[in-house]
Amino acid sequence: MAASTVAPPIILRSVEKHTSTLIFFHGLGDQGDGWASVFKEEMRVPYIKYIFPNAQSRPVTLNFGMRMPAWYDILGLTANSAEDEQGIEIAKDYVHGLINKEIEDGISPKRISIGGFSMGAALALYLSGIDF
Repeated sequence: MAASTVAPPIILRSVEKHTSTLIFFHGLGDQGDGWASVFKEEMRVPYIKYIFPNAQSRPVTLNFGMRMPAWYDILGLTANSAEDEQGIEIAKDYVHGLINKEIEDGISPKRISIGGFSMGAALALYLSGIDF
C-alpha cells in the first residue's frame, strides 16, 4: 500500500506494560477509527496495544467501481469469481510491515494477533497462515 494514499493506523497504547498486540482490520468502506472507539470503550485489555490500520481508497468492481476504503478489489461473489491477487499481496506486504515493527519493538510473534470485521476478517483469515 502506497504510504501517500493511506492514513496512518490508529493506535491505542496499552495502559499497562505492553506484552501483546492486536492488529484489527476494518471492513469494506470503513476506517480504523470506526473500530478503535469500540475497543477503547468496550473491549480494552490493559496489556494489549491495539493497531487499527486504514485501507487505501480504491475502486471496488462489485460496487460499480465506486472508490472506497478496501483492502483489495472485490471482482464478484461466486466461488468461481476471479480474485484481486495483486491487491491481496499489497495488503499482505503492508501487514507484514506492521507485524515486523511490533517484533522490532520487542513483542514476541506469538503475542501478536490479527483479526477483523467483514473484509478485514477475510484478510486476517488469509494472513493467519503466515509465520514470523
